[in-house]
Formats: sequence, structure tokens, C-alpha cells
Amino acid sequence: MKRLLVLGLLLIFTLIFTSPGAANMWNYTPPELENLVVFGDSLSDSGNLFSVTSGTSPDPEEYWQGRFSNGPSWPEITADMMGIENVYLLAKQQAAGKTEGKASADDPDPMEAFQTPFFFNNAYGDADSSDTETNLGWQIAFWENNGMTIPDKTLVVVWIGANDLLGMDSADNPGIYASGIVDSIYNSLKRIENLGAKYIAVCNIPDLGATPRFKGTPDEADATALTVLFNNFLESMVNKENSDNVEVSCNYVDVYTMFERVQERPAVYGISNLDQAAMGLVEDFETADDYLFWDDLHPTRTAHKQLAALIYCDFQYDKGWDGVDYLWTNGPWKQPIGLRGNECTVTSVHLANIGATAQKNRPKNSLHGLLDITVELPPGRNDAIIYVFLPEYMPSDYKCCKYVKGEWLDFFEVYQKTGGNQGARQEKDLRMVWIYLKDNGEYDLDRTVGVIRDPIAFGIVEKEKFTGSDDGGSCFVNALDDMDNPTPLFVFCLCVPLFGLGLAVRRMR
Repeated sequence: MKRLLVLGLLLIFTLIFTSPGAANMWNYTPPELENLVVFGDSLSDSGNLFSVTSGTSPDPEEYWQGRFSNGPSWPEITADMMGIENVYLLAKQQAAGKTEGKASADDPDPMEAFQTPFFFNNAYGDADSSDTETNLGWQIAFWENNGMTIPDKTLVVVWIGANDLLGMDSADNPGIYASGIVDSIYNSLKRIENLGAKYIAVCNIPDLGATPRFKGTPDEADATALTVLFNNFLESMVNKENSDNVEVSCNYVDVYTMFERVQERPAVYGISNLDQAAMGLVEDFETADDYLFWDDLHPTRTAHKQLAALIYCDFQYDKGWDGVDYLWTNGPWKQPIGLRGNECTVTSVHLANIGATAQKNRPKNSLHGLLDITVELPPGRNDAIIYVFLPEYMPSDYKCCKYVKGEWLDFFEVYQKTGGNQGARQEKDLRMVWIYLKDNGEYDLDRTVGVIRDPIAFGIVEKEKFTGSDDGGSCFVNALDDMDNPTPLFVFCLCVPLFGLGLAVRRMR
């Protein structure tokens, strides 16, 4: 009997852990990426159009330093996550006269002029998928004409198509029109591959009907339908390219689905206003961080942070997990994390000031800052498991630390002491941490039945009191420390990397 039981367990183990999905889930190794090259339109432009228009477009009175937003764009934030300091703009390379290409095979390699690792942004405001000036094909032609190549260890991101859809005429057949756009993008991808690209992220388009320009108008339903149609064609194209060319990893970045998650759980991403454009409603660039949109089409700077998290994590994490929220954090690593509830729902995430918490045993060199996570449980359940996905393996001397009742606890130790009922554990071969909590247990900071609140941080714990600066955030800390009267927190530092675009005859700049 015992032998049969053992054989049965071995069979179950084999079925679970040798399936293709499980193998991908547990054995995924992210590629080593050190450079970033971006092709696209105003959603990705970090100064190209502003440069060629002598600082007049977009209007510097309404848009921050040539970005189509109130702050840095997602490519700049992604480059920061990757630790890239060498930044190049296509417009400035053109101004330097790099348009004719190499004169002969004896000329030096043009890529030697670029210090690696580098971030090269080709995106222009108002660009579409065509080959004419400033558009996608034209951006690629600059590399071709100058004999440039895309180095190994380079992430290439292509985000294009919104302006094509914005320019669709009412007489056009939507299916034929959307298919034609994707065909043009496919041809551009092949040219990018010929430049040497091995890792390409292709972003789909979020719900066009959800932008301030079209939400609540008679065109909203048509805009959404066109978005879905275009995205279906785009995903099929990416899937086909992956099957046809095994030498290139081409990822389909699903911005649309994540935008749906934001509509369902905006507090996870730090958004409180999903529908209005902040421009004209706020006093300055600094006071729009709880808005999703800066104008009637373009996202705010906090939305760009979340978009950067989504795109960066697309190659950093395996595809075996569904329903993961990838979020920007304010820790010294400048890298995002992923969160996913197991039979529970993450409903809010708050980035807090760890420097304002109690100093005793407070983790230093915190990787991602202090994360205050709230989850809701389904009826009849009294415990929760939260999966935390880390961009890199956590150093061996780092701990998962829990802040409760004014003190810091080593949550790895709690897991051992409670026999795995509560606490945290990390698999040595995985970049993941499991957090186990009981509803209304001693480590739950929310006394509401069915709601668990969990402030955590990852860092080095020294079993002594050390000096740390209090740089604000005391209201947050008071709320954490007040176990009898827990104070609701408003999310203010996160936002969604997803945003609608819009449909109109007037194109997106």
C-alpha cells in the first residue's frame, strides 16, 4: 500500500512538473539585455519632434520638456531601470549629418560611435506605420542607410498603429484597413530583424474607446471594436513570426488586457481619475499624478512609469503566470515587481516612505521601498497567499520584512516558526517570494473580515538599532502603527501603464 501511494505521488509530481507550462514556469531564464532601442510615435517620443521643431512642438507651456505628457516617457524610465546612461535621439543624430551611410566597406563600424550600454529613441510624435518622413519605415531607414546594426543584448520595442487608426476614413472597411496596418508593421519587423535584433517587444493598443476624447460619445463602441480588431491581427502576426523565425524572440505586449485590469482595480496602479484629461484641470505638471490621462489621448508621467514596468517585465518574467500586476516601485533598484493573489485579489498597493518607520530592525538598502498591499478574500476563505515576482534574484543576506505594531519582523523566520501557516518563503532557484497571511491574524493590519493588509519590504536586517533619516510619511506610519483604528490609505505613487488612445480625423501628435 505504501509503495502504491509513493508511486501515485511520483506520478502526480511528474505530470505537474514536467508539463510544458510548468517547465516554462519554473525554468525560465530571462535574456541578458543591456541596450534599448525604441521605434514608435508620440507615446514613445522623448524629444525627437521637439528637437526638429526647434522646441515648439509639443507646446512647452502644456507639455513637459518635449514629451507628450507632464513628465518623462516610458522609454526613459525603462532605460533607467536597465541602468543605461548613454542616450541618443534620432533627431540629434540626423542633425549631426548621419544620413548617407558608409562610403565603403573599409569605413569604420558606425556603431563604434555609440557608447554601450545605450538607449536609442527613434520614435517621433505623429508617426504611423508607413515609410514616409518621421514614420516607422523612415525611422528604420536611418539605421539601414547608415550601415548601423542592432547589437546583441538589445531590447527593441515597437509601438505603432494608433495614428493609423486615428486616420481611418468612414468609408474604409475596418477589417481590410486594420489588416493593412499590421502588414506594414510586419514588413518593418523583418527589416528590424535584418538589422540584427534578437529580442523584440511589440505593443498592442489599449482600448481606443476609453480615452477622454471618445469615452461617452457615439463613437466609443466603434473605437473599442476597431481596437480589438487591430489587436487580433497584430497578435496573430507576432505568433506567426515566432513560429517562422525561431532565431528571434518576438513578444506580444498586451497593454489592452492590463488596461482592463486598471478599470477593475485602479488603486493597484495608483489611479483615481480614469476618465478626465488633467491638462486644464490641474495647476502644473506636478499635480496630475492621480490622473491616467494628461490630455485627451496621452498618459501622465505616472502612467508612463507603469507602462515602463509592463514592457520591462515582459522579457524579465516567464509566461507561465496569468493575472500578474507589474508595478513600478521607488526603491534604489529602480526596478518593478510583479504581484499576484492566489485565490484572493490584490485591490490596492501603496508605495510608502520606509525612512519614517521605526528604526529598530528596519531593513536597510530596501530593494523596492515599503509596499503596503491590500487583498480581498472570496467568501468563506480566511487566508491569503500573495506571490511577489522579483526582477532579479534577491541577495542571500536579504530578508522579507513585515512592519506591524510599530516594529519590523523577519517574515522568513515567522514562516518557519508557524510551520508555514503565516510568514514568507522564497525558493532558492526562483525569483519569487510567497507571503502567507491569515484574515484578522496577528500580522493582518486590517480588521475588516475578508480584507488583509500587508506592509512589507525586502532588505538587510541588522539586529540592532541603526540611524535612518525620517524624510516624511509619518501619516502613513501612524496608520500602520494604529492597529485598533486602522486608517485607510490613498494610493498616490503608482499608475497604469495603459491608456486609451483615440479615434478622430485629427491625428495624435
